[in-house]
Amino acid sequence: ALRRATLMAALVLHTTSATILSSFDEAKLLRVDAILVLGGGAPPAPDAQLPFVAARCKAAAALWKAAAKKPKILTLSAGTAHVPQLLDARGSVVFEATASAAVIINEGVDAADVFVETTSFDTIGNAFYSRNDHCSLAGWRRLLVITSEFHLARTKAIFDWVYGAAGAEPSGAYELSYLGTADTGLTPAEVSARKAREDASTRNVVSSLAPGHQKLSSVREFLTTRHDLYSAKGLVARTARRAGGETAAWAASYGGGHTAPRPAAVSPVKATATPAKPA
Repeated sequence: ALRRATLMAALVLHTTSATILSSFDEAKLLRVDAILVLGGGAPPAPDAQLPFVAARCKAAAALWKAAAKKPKILTLSAGTAHVPQLLDARGSVVFEATASAAVIINEGVDAADVFVETTSFDTIGNAFYSRNDHCSLAGWRRLLVITSEFHLARTKAIFDWVYGAAGAEPSGAYELSYLGTADTGLTPAEVSARKAREDASTRNVVSSLAPGHQKLSSVREFLTTRHDLYSAKGLVARTARRAGGETAAWAASYGGGHTAPRPAAVSPVKATATPAKPA
């Protein structure tokens, strides 16, 4: 049934060119405009990531170092809705994308080539806001998307859908490749807990969401009117709900074993910044 739904989605969408790469060495042969690095949970510190997210960041950094023509790197996600967020010393939320960027910069990547997307809270938002706020405007068309193995099928289904939706760019404007990294640091129980939800979500994307929202404007309408993390109604209702009801393994896979709203000491990042002029 999933295969039939996938074929149906491919027929009705303005599909992109998309490939799942078999290895890091294959990824090194690509020439891409940008590498997109997905988030995966609340970071343990402002300059550190959960081990499986750090693996994504380090793969992106290694590919940047190996490239003759340096691609841009875009780290994704404001945060996760599933566990409490990390706070900095001022009490502000540390965006997942910020922590990922810090890891990448500390791996030796030029900070001028690193960008952050800090609007999204899930994979659909990752795809939508990375396309509209960054790739579309920057002219990045050849993209490598990096996520963990357990998250790869769902990521591909969502990014193929959103980047293939008819929008400002002509049909087939984007070339997407995907690289899966190791599920480092996750226990078998945590991978299993995440994978069950991943599979259900993938089925929903290919059988319902992708065929039902073929234009980018329709994807936006879905997010802003029907999605609990982006619609006004959903966000307001969410504030009244009690937390909990999830398994310990599932919460731990998002960093729930270490997270609570808390200030964190900030380690220096290997980057320099020019002070902003007053507006």
